[in-house]
Amino acid sequence: MSHLTEKGFINDSALAVSLKRTAEDVKLLGRQGVHLFLRSRGLSEEIIKDICTDMDHEEIARAHKLVDKKLRTMGNYSAKEAKGKLWRFLLRKGYSFDTIMQILKQFKIKEEEA
Repeated sequence: MSHLTEKGFINDSALAVSLKRTAEDVKLLGRQGVHLFLRSRGLSEEIIKDICTDMDHEEIARAHKLVDKKLRTMGNYSAKEAKGKLWRFLLRKGYSFDTIMQILKQFKIKEEEA
C-alpha cells in the first residue's frame, strides 16, 4: 500500500479535487452540496476543508445554469409556486440562502419582463 502511495497512485487530495470539479461542473452542486458529496465519498474532513477553503465565485453562475435547466422541464406553475419549487430545489442542491435570494431576484425580473 505504501508503495502505491509513494508512486502517486493513491492520492486523496487529487481525488478530492477531481470529485469537487465533478460535483460543481457536472452535478451543479452548491458549496454545501459539494461538501456533502465529498463526505459521502469517504474523504476526511481535513481534506474537504483544505479543498473547500477558497471562496467559490462561480456559485451564482452554476445556480443560474441550474435554474435555467430546471425551468425548461418545469410545468406551468404560478410565479409563487415556481419560486417555491426553485427555492426547495436549490436548497437540496446545497446552495446558500444568499445565493438562492440572488437567483430568485433575477427570476423576478424575468417574470416582470414577460
